[in-house]
Amino acid sequence: IHLAPLVSTSGGGNQPFLLHLDRIPDGATVRYTIDGSKPTRHSPLYTAPLPITRSITLKGCLWSHDVASPVFSVRVRRHDANGCIPTLTFPYSKTYKSRGPGSLTDGLIGEPDTLYGAWQGFVKDDLDAVIDLGRSVPLREVRGRFLQNAHSWIWLPSRFTVSASEDGRHYRPVGSVTHSIPLDRKDPFTHELTVAGDNQPARYIRVRAANLGVCPAWHAGAGQDCWLFADEIMVNPKN
Repeated sequence: IHLAPLVSTSGGGNQPFLLHLDRIPDGATVRYTIDGSKPTRHSPLYTAPLPITRSITLKGCLWSHDVASPVFSVRVRRHDANGCIPTLTFPYSKTYKSRGPGSLTDGLIGEPDTLYGAWQGFVKDDLDAVIDLGRSVPLREVRGRFLQNAHSWIWLPSRFTVSASEDGRHYRPVGSVTHSIPLDRKDPFTHELTVAGDNQPARYIRVRAANLGVCPAWHAGAGQDCWLFADEIMVNPKN
C-alpha cells in the first residue's frame, strides 16, 4: 500500500474542530497515534473524524491483508481561528491556492520541501486578511507561518502586523514584528512570526504580511516580482 488518505478539517469556532481521513482504499483500515510513536496493528483504529482540542501530530498507517503502508504524518495546529475563512484584500495565486479560501486557518501544516498542498502563494502583493472569529475572545497572541525558498523566488514577509476590532469597523493596533533572517539563505525553510496580544476582547483580527515586492539585485530574478507563501494564521494557539 503506498497511498495516504486525503486529509481535511472541519468545524472550529463554536463547533467541534474535526480531523477527517478520507479516500481510504477499499479493504484497508487506518491505525494511528498522536503521541509521536509509530503506529502498530494495536494502535487506535480510525472510524470517524477525530476531535482536535490541542495541537497534535497524527501518525498513521494503512493496513490491508496484514500489510502496513509507510507511515504518513499530519501536523494539526489548534487555535481560535480554526475554520474561520479569511477575507483577503489581494487574491492568492490560482497556481498556489492550497486548499482554497479556508486554507490559512484549517490547522493543517505544510512542509518546506513542497510548494503545493498547504501553502498559499501571493505574487508581489501582501497577504492582507481579516478573520471574523464569530465571537469575541481575549487576544493573547497571533502567529503567521511562512516559507522562504530563495531559489524559487519566495521570501519571508518583511513585516507582520496585527490589528483587532470588536465591530469590524474600528481597529486598534496590536503589534508589528520583523525578522533578521538573511535574504540569501539558500535552503528552503519555514518561520513563524509572532505578535503578542493585548489581552483585550476582539472578534475581528486583521493581519498584514508585507511582501518583499521584487527579487533582490543579487538574485537571478533581480527586479522581477517575488512571492510570499503563507501556511497558517493562528489566533491564540493551543499548544
